[in-house]
Amino acid sequence: MKVRPVIALLAVVSACAFALDVKAGGQSPQPPAKAQAAGAVFTETDSDGDGRIDYSVYFLKTGQKEHEEFDYNKDSVMDDFLYYVEGLLSREEIDSNYDGKIDIRVFLSEGKYIKRYERDLDGDGVADVIKDYDKK
Repeated sequence: MKVRPVIALLAVVSACAFALDVKAGGQSPQPPAKAQAAGAVFTETDSDGDGRIDYSVYFLKTGQKEHEEFDYNKDSVMDDFLYYVEGLLSREEIDSNYDGKIDIRVFLSEGKYIKRYERDLDGDGVADVIKDYDKK
């Protein structure tokens, strides 16, 4: 399996910078019913104090991250989603034009190598650009 290393994955850098800006007052006391039923621990944060949640993170019973959600344009709709498998980042899904539809998907291995990149350019839900770095 041949993959290209990523020196600085934008989502990881953004997530780290975002985490530094998180204010303690945004913590949610109760996780949503779906997360509670699955035994997940859930936290929501309002990083800029405007009263709207702009970051959410779900943890498995084991304490590992299950997924994170970000609202970068502060419209109360999450637009960047990071998914983890066994504690490692495995996939990122982005709504880059903030229309409520995922239009970029990045698949990773070992939490840092891009295996595949997909982009939907015309909003029809089908990837128009596909880069598969995992192919031999």
